[in-house]
Amino acid sequence: LTWLGLRARTRQSIGDAGKVFLSGDLAVVNGDETVTEFADFAPGQIQAVNRFSQDVSGWGADVSLSWEVPIDLEPVASIALAYGSGDDTPADGSDDSFRQTGLQGDNGKFRGISRFRYYGETLRPELSNLRVLTLSLGSPAPAPAQGEAWIEAVFHDYAQVEASTEFRSERLDVDSNGVDEHLGDALDVIYSFESGRRWEFEATLGSFRYGDAFGADRGEWAYSASFKLDYNF
Repeated sequence: LTWLGLRARTRQSIGDAGKVFLSGDLAVVNGDETVTEFADFAPGQIQAVNRFSQDVSGWGADVSLSWEVPIDLEPVASIALAYGSGDDTPADGSDDSFRQTGLQGDNGKFRGISRFRYYGETLRPELSNLRVLTLSLGSPAPAPAQGEAWIEAVFHDYAQVEASTEFRSERLDVDSNGVDEHLGDALDVIYSFESGRRWEFEATLGSFRYGDAFGADRGEWAYSASFKLDYNF
């Protein structure tokens, strides 16, 4: 498979209304691949049951807008939309779903201190046959002396582009039903602190609520938490 991508970044002052920061990424993937399907054969064993080749051609995009609000503390409000194409005709010998390279971390930030998984800390999906709408609000937070801190609340809404029983995420044990497109929504809260150029601390709490695409599990919750402490030499 071959990937080609473009990236653009800019920021603009809008006078007394503050500053806006624009970001955009566009990528395409093309090539061919061989797929091997497996099924449970016996306890602790799987068996290859099918093998086929298919053409691959998909695209993905990610755009975001952040607004630095011109009030005390200068909070930042952001909106982002990520889209990875899906395949509407799975049996035609080609796959139009976008997929990432396998090297991605999906890790970045809007205007805060620390990076976080911007497609969701709990779900951590791959941008393939997926639409992610993100809303975020971040602000400087109380911090120990000689340091600065940032707190950010991030909301995600997930939907498949084409309803499918395949969903690229290693974080869930439940398969989507292939009928409903809405996967669910999530809320993450990230607190980060840094002292000079040496110490960095990050605490993240994440949650994900299953949507209609998960059938009987609709409305159930999954949670995650992580803590990170870095010392930079």
